[in-house]
Amino acid sequence: MNEYRVFTFDTSRFPDPKGLIEKLGKQGVKTVVIVDPGVKYQPPGSSVGPMNSAKPEIAPQDQRYYVFDQGTENNYFQHRKNGQLFIPRVWPGDSVFVDFTLPDARRWWGDLHRAYTNSGVAGIWNDMNEPADFIDQTGKNQIDVVSHDEGENSTHAKNRNVFALLMARATYEGLARLQPERRPFVVTRAAYAGIQRYSTMWTGDSNSTWASLALNVPMFTTLGLSGEPFVGSDVGGFIGRATGELAQLVKGPRVHELRDALADRVAAPVVLPLHPLGPAELLGELLAVPELVHLRLPVLAGSVVHRSTPSPGERCLLRCTLS
Repeated sequence: MNEYRVFTFDTSRFPDPKGLIEKLGKQGVKTVVIVDPGVKYQPPGSSVGPMNSAKPEIAPQDQRYYVFDQGTENNYFQHRKNGQLFIPRVWPGDSVFVDFTLPDARRWWGDLHRAYTNSGVAGIWNDMNEPADFIDQTGKNQIDVVSHDEGENSTHAKNRNVFALLMARATYEGLARLQPERRPFVVTRAAYAGIQRYSTMWTGDSNSTWASLALNVPMFTTLGLSGEPFVGSDVGGFIGRATGELAQLVKGPRVHELRDALADRVAAPVVLPLHPLGPAELLGELLAVPELVHLRLPVLAGSVVHRSTPSPGERCLLRCTLS
């Protein structure tokens, strides 16, 4: 991104995004980019003319930012009860959030993904979409924020939980319109009931410890029982530094962990593993790691609790575990 402006590219680092993504594609690499909900708050100066560009995502954004301009013009951003624009602070600094309860705003947000699909991006990773706010993590800064909510103009206390769901919906539907021949691929950090219709999930920024890895196992199973079958985690963790022993387990760390893994001379490819809930992949890997022996039975129990008869694969894994 250009200084954390969503739906842009940093052309000093990536002068030819489409060419780069095509080159990666020929090597079998599918590119997934992060899209946060925070739109950089950037009112244009009074003397700044309109942006005239067929590809605004790669145009200079220092004088005016096309996403902020379009959202402001159409009144798509959240406001406080007194009518003032709600300005939280996230990675771009002062930012604004889209009111995803507005159908027109969801369609606009979905169509903005053309900046990525036209360059060959294969999927979208929705992060920071609780939504996070660096100003205040207690929620008090958002207490008087209102959303349209089908004309009810209800407060953030009602709409916070559906914020990520509706963002994922806007993303999914936008990708479906832009690429009708392809199945949309979306990954989300936050969610609400019904998220399986629009997105896969990962369990957020975990600590780089065995205990944190163990906590992800019941999270996977409970998410699966809640109707979200396609979930994953930062296996090597995100916060802190993984030990060499833990890093060796990781087939695909996030880029942040690769640095530390390499420092311990543990080589690994940079791919985020996402396992469909079930014994074939996730449980098979757990069985192959001696350090995770204490996780095997809880995982197996969680995977069969909703069925009276275990599958043949699960029966095999149970025999292997008990032997």
